[in-house]
Amino acid sequence: MTLAPTVLVRWLRAVGEPSRLRLLALCADAALSVSDMAQALKQSEPRVSRHLKILSEAGLIERLRQGQWVHYRLAVAPEASSFVRGLLAQLDRRDAQLLHDATSARAAIAADAQEAGHGTESRLGRALGEFVSAGAPAAVHGAGTQPARGAGRARIRRAARFLVPGAEGCPRWRSIRV
Repeated sequence: MTLAPTVLVRWLRAVGEPSRLRLLALCADAALSVSDMAQALKQSEPRVSRHLKILSEAGLIERLRQGQWVHYRLAVAPEASSFVRGLLAQLDRRDAQLLHDATSARAAIAADAQEAGHGTESRLGRALGEFVSAGAPAAVHGAGTQPARGAGRARIRRAARFLVPGAEGCPRWRSIRV
């Protein structure tokens, strides 16, 4: 495998910053989101995104779209993968900072999984699911709210019909205060 000097220089420039080297080490362990890596490195998400963009444009990592999230992993192209793995082989994986980064990334992943409890489902999807499972007709209005009137009531009823098929057959359908 031989590389053009311009490619090698581009790769060296991309990894020539400590935070980017740490990000490569994290991506070698698992595909991670920007927020997971930002928590692990204790840096802001925009800053981490900028580093990831540089690594991605150099061809050293890949973006994986998963629903509304984007995860990053090492590139699978043989030349780039070989370069990164060779570079990471030179790192002391027992370095305190690298160990802390890896531990923090695992904790962030575990917290995300526990918080979501629904895989990659969006917050809106979870909220609608909770709305439907709570029996939408009863959940349409909250305590102390004023009922909707006129066109507002009709829109809410249409939404409830869409979210809860067969809701019109419910004996309480007409008595819903929306």
